[in-house]
Amino acid sequence: MRTATNEKLGLFKVKLLLFRQIFFLFGCPALRDQGKAMVSAFVHAVRVSVCRLPFSFFFLFFAASAASQPTIDLGGIITVNYLDGGDGKSPLVHNDGLPGFELVGDLFMNVRVSEEASAFVELETVRGWNVQLYSGSLTYKISRDRLKIEAGKFVAPFGNFLPRRFAPQNFLYGFPLHYEYRTGLVTNDVPDNNQDLLKARGAGRGDYNQPSANAHIDFSASERTMSKPFLTVANGQAAAPAQLLTGHIVSGNDGVKVIAKESYITGVQFFGSFSGFGYSVGLANGALSNPADLNVSKRPMIFGRLHVQPAIGLKIGVSAASGGYLNHQLVKSQHSDLQPEKYAQHVAGLDVEYSRGYLVFFGEGVFSRWQSPFISGDLDALAFSVEVRYKILPRLFVAARYGRLDFSEIADAQDVDADGKLTEPWEFPVWRLESGAGYYLSRHALLKAVWQINRTQELNPGSDDPADDLVAVQMTVFY
Repeated sequence: MRTATNEKLGLFKVKLLLFRQIFFLFGCPALRDQGKAMVSAFVHAVRVSVCRLPFSFFFLFFAASAASQPTIDLGGIITVNYLDGGDGKSPLVHNDGLPGFELVGDLFMNVRVSEEASAFVELETVRGWNVQLYSGSLTYKISRDRLKIEAGKFVAPFGNFLPRRFAPQNFLYGFPLHYEYRTGLVTNDVPDNNQDLLKARGAGRGDYNQPSANAHIDFSASERTMSKPFLTVANGQAAAPAQLLTGHIVSGNDGVKVIAKESYITGVQFFGSFSGFGYSVGLANGALSNPADLNVSKRPMIFGRLHVQPAIGLKIGVSAASGGYLNHQLVKSQHSDLQPEKYAQHVAGLDVEYSRGYLVFFGEGVFSRWQSPFISGDLDALAFSVEVRYKILPRLFVAARYGRLDFSEIADAQDVDADGKLTEPWEFPVWRLESGAGYYLSRHALLKAVWQINRTQELNPGSDDPADDLVAVQMTVFY
């Protein structure tokens, strides 16, 4: 998956030949006398004084083997978005409806220590210059491409969208609905009854009772690993590193999504491919709706994926995952008699990819089931997304995506919305239609314009569809 991403991004490769004698090259005189021939091309390219490199200790790791020839693959994406959307009360509203620009930057580094071993790191900025560590993992080839092992933090092997989530491969602006829509179900608390959950519909939060919600927000702000930036820039100078920001962790009383946007999971996986088949199976923290860096549940997540390519241009995949989504410590603080690990999220998915000529099609269907202790019955969600892209000219394409998210019904004995119905979907059904066009300014620069329509259905009587449509203009440069 990472190899495919690197190829698409057109990553440049800088090959450093390192020997045991490199230990002596960090002194400037030795560099001039012994190492000039080895590093002259690299010094000429980047104009760096090696005798002052702050990370010289990093290279000593590779000096342990005279036979190894580590290769560093570097790549990056810089994206600027202009977004203008509605200001309605909806989990899909961006920036409270205030129009403006958004900056996102990604840096990728893959260090291949040998033919078998490599290390991967991904850093990303979010709306500014605060740097977040999104991914960091070690990979070892046990049996070439047939069997590999990866440990650390990596993208969840689920469906066919996550491998192409970045702006150069995402033909539109947004993600499919099931990666973005926040439900009224949370990880830090549980609803006391069906009515508590039904009252939270459409809010994207689970403030079942205000004192409890405030306590959770205060606790998570001081304890969660993403509370401080990895590296901040102030007055033109970098501040000292703090706790790592690790991206897209559910915090406070924010509602969970079917699959957390850009779902990076922390754990271990075995994966590989042979004869048109590919597979992945592993163990990780949390659940796909709550991919915690440090496990917050006694119940780990088990996941797996299998895909097959039966014909040229056609790929079919199935995915599954099951794990504890509730925060053990916070839920126990409110309900000491509960065992949060008994209540899990189970997810299954089917995906299809097909390409022919100038047309590319992607489809993804997902079924999710959550369990909650005081809710009678399971909390199910069914989502699907279909997407097409057509190239009109070598540099010009048009694209469209339609997605829908539906939820199972639960009893509404008290008729909380006064509509006369005694059963209601536990969350409002939603659908999205997204259309746009893209133009390649060059091989490594892309300009897109996108229109996104969002609709919420079965609202409470007297409620109108929230103003949450979005217009986006995006320019991205990648290398």
